[in-house]
Amino acid sequence: MRAETIVRNNEEMRRFAGEFLSSLDQSAERATVICLNGELGSGKTTFVKACAKILGVAENVISPTFLILKTFATKHKKYKLLHHIDAYRLISEKELEALGWREMLDDSRNLIFVEWASEVRKIMPEESIELNFKFIDEETRSIEEISPSSSSGW
Repeated sequence: MRAETIVRNNEEMRRFAGEFLSSLDQSAERATVICLNGELGSGKTTFVKACAKILGVAENVISPTFLILKTFATKHKKYKLLHHIDAYRLISEKELEALGWREMLDDSRNLIFVEWASEVRKIMPEESIELNFKFIDEETRSIEEISPSSSSGW
């Protein structure tokens, strides 16, 4: 399934994030992986910030561009850890594996957001959800959600 949402401000992004989180399969036996793609400034990190706030993350969430991975404790009943990965600077999938990728995937209590997921496409789980962000103008973003059944190559 493909669905497109237009968001015009931070409040609409928070609303979209809440609806998105409530739509996730709470019975998954592995980690839930959200693949985020889009140009710089298209809203990927803003979306993760909104999700983190809804999940009760206390820390300020910023893009982990130079750290590659940031992990946050949540107050959610299922998702105990939110892993925020920025794959933009990764040379290969092996670098993500070196950060404990397989172990993260094995824990169903993990919610994993991967910015620039297209850079490490080969190791994204088939059941990943893909969100494609597009910058429309200073205030407006388009978010296309592609569910696993319609995803090509994830």
